[in-house]
Amino acid sequence: MKYKKKILSVLLAAVALTGYAQDSDHIAISDFTLDAGVEQTEDVIETQTAQVILYNQKDYGGMQFYLTLPDGVSIYDDEGLWYDLESRLKYKVGRVDTPFNVRIEKQEDGSYIFVIFNADNKTIGGNSGDPILTIYLVVSDPEAYKTGSKQCTITDLRLAAIGGNPEDGTKVGNFTSDCTLRVKAKTGKGGYGSFSWPHALNFTNAGVEAYVAEKDENCIVSLNRVYNVPANTGVIIKGDASTEYYPETTDDGGTATSILTATTDASYTVTSDDIYALSTKNGKTAFYRVNKGVDVPLYKAYLTHEATTEAGAEEFLGYDFTTTGIEVVENSAIDSTDDTYHTIDGVRVKQPAKRGIYIHNGNKVVVK
Repeated sequence: MKYKKKILSVLLAAVALTGYAQDSDHIAISDFTLDAGVEQTEDVIETQTAQVILYNQKDYGGMQFYLTLPDGVSIYDDEGLWYDLESRLKYKVGRVDTPFNVRIEKQEDGSYIFVIFNADNKTIGGNSGDPILTIYLVVSDPEAYKTGSKQCTITDLRLAAIGGNPEDGTKVGNFTSDCTLRVKAKTGKGGYGSFSWPHALNFTNAGVEAYVAEKDENCIVSLNRVYNVPANTGVIIKGDASTEYYPETTDDGGTATSILTATTDASYTVTSDDIYALSTKNGKTAFYRVNKGVDVPLYKAYLTHEATTEAGAEEFLGYDFTTTGIEVVENSAIDSTDDTYHTIDGVRVKQPAKRGIYIHNGNKVVVK
């Protein structure tokens, strides 16, 4: 079967198999960690997995249960890929391949009903091991998704005899498993990156610094550190090179604004010459012009900048983080009465004679 979307499972967060919520006689669901904020495009969905283990099913022909996931999390159901297809088709009992069927339906309350049974009127398990059902999880509603320790619940577990209807089976009980929900922001090889998210975030304990880009009435741009970031706001993050960080969702995103455009609804396909994205090339971190037709990934941010030279759009904008350092934005010791400007190459000028990037009172500014 062909799928329109390419499925990448467990590339960004391996299932944590260190613990299970388990009724030792019948079922367990793995503890897991789910990361949101992964880079995605229209053709790539990155899923992460949890495993449901069916214990001691050698005496039963079927089971039924309801699974409730944390808010904002769903089983990936595009093109019918709800769970591991190979496990659905057959399970080897001893030397015999025993088929068993799995049916999953989403309920109006957001929970899922699982019905598992043997199609040949035999058991769904055997002496050689326990069947494992792998389900594929995605962040389906980022606005409802909140970070922290959460729980998955299995309710109304019922076991049916061979050939019996799982819906009419014997009710066993309810079980829970622990899961951790995170929002992931990642720096590039230069230690910087752009990021955006549909829910407000707090970076206080994330171990990474977040900055918004602001422009005043004189078209001067400055980068300012913030700790709370409103939903759908593009920021620049500063940390160690190629490192993952995990800010927390918050109900208080503050009032900061940013001229960086967030890509929280969808990846953005560049159609003009005035789009710049943060990148590091040859050791130089700057905003580089993005070619037409290239996608700015989901949950990133980009800068729109009109050409300032007669030759057309610049190849990069001189926010030279590796040379001057973004930390100068916070340097209150700089004399604010000094009217001197410096070009990004360190040349001192009294006043900007032409458009471009300058350092003024410790701030990076764009003069148009």
